[in-house]
Amino acid sequence: MRGALELHTGAWTGAYSRTYTTREDGGTLGDILPQYPMGGWPVQHFAGLRAGAAFRVNIGFYNGLDYPVVHRLLVFGAGGEEVSRREITLAARQSLQAPLADLLGSLPDGLYGLTVLPIDAADRPGRSWAYVSIIDNATGDPTNLW
Repeated sequence: MRGALELHTGAWTGAYSRTYTTREDGGTLGDILPQYPMGGWPVQHFAGLRAGAAFRVNIGFYNGLDYPVVHRLLVFGAGGEEVSRREITLAARQSLQAPLADLLGSLPDGLYGLTVLPIDAADRPGRSWAYVSIIDNATGDPTNLW
């Protein structure tokens, strides 16, 4: 199921959502995501993305605007060099979540950084509501970055 819930609160820090899984011993593991600001972010940077067999990385987007937005994805290696780039257009109110490898191709084992840069149009700003989940393949435990 895909979608987004739009809540109007006094501040973007006024609410959150919790994603979790119940373990066999009854405990839970998971993470909390806060609300995003109503206008979205002009750019988002994510550090510590680990490629390899032990973890998988998913990236999610939501376009909360009433017009399409082009998102430029830039992946950087541990030394700061650009290793991959792609542009993805999301229609108004469209969401997308996919493995990073499906969007940008597989990466050699290692640590990476990701920049999500929504491109401004001539008459209106691009904005982003992106997030990243790094999932431990042994436990299924996600670490969410926003």
